[in-house]
Amino acid sequence: VPAVGVDRQRDETGTRAAQGVDGVGVGGALDDDAVAVAKEKGLVPVAKISADITTAFKDAKLVDGFYTGTVRDNRLRESSLGNMVANAWLWGMNQPGRTGAEIGIMNPGGVRADLVKTGDGSVTYRDVATVQPFANTLVTVTLTGAQLRSILEEQWRADGSKLHLGVSGGFAYKYDPAAAAGSRIKAMTFQGRTIASTDTFTVVLRVNPTSPVTVNLGSNFVRCTPTNLVFH
Repeated sequence: VPAVGVDRQRDETGTRAAQGVDGVGVGGALDDDAVAVAKEKGLVPVAKISADITTAFKDAKLVDGFYTGTVRDNRLRESSLGNMVANAWLWGMNQPGRTGAEIGIMNPGGVRADLVKTGDGSVTYRDVATVQPFANTLVTVTLTGAQLRSILEEQWRADGSKLHLGVSGGFAYKYDPAAAAGSRIKAMTFQGRTIASTDTFTVVLRVNPTSPVTVNLGSNFVRCTPTNLVFH
């Protein structure tokens, strides 16, 4: 997963360099080579999809059994793509040579494009990288049930609106949006089993680059200090 972000970041860096943006010099053989390599690697097919996989829509309508819309919302609503990213992170952490993980959590606002089916449904390296055009590092941390509940509670802002986290399959929670702040999460389960405050789980998420020893899922989320933090 991190490799996708790295190559996409190199592509963007090359483009910025060619334009002389952010103090980077204009042109140069190294810039041109980086852009050329990124474009070539970006065309490599990595998967196929049978239908669009998208973020939520602010103007969503149910048409023939599918939700469609024109205004993307990658922060305030749950989405298939946000949850899929959390599942992808979880899959990556359970590959040979990795430490393993049980839950993936994707921060609100981190999904920047949709996966739209074209032609035979082939998805390229560039398509995937465009969904998350960052070079963030993934980490695994140990979180207690109490810490997980605290993170979920922080999805709601002071005005009552919700910044929706993407979560991996197997992890579920029930909530009451009308309840008082700090008491909206009514139950959490993992693989169908109720989560206790003292239970511990290995969770994969992205690192906060400015404070790598804390868990920070973006705006509105208070940083918590986990145990067993491992960079990948």
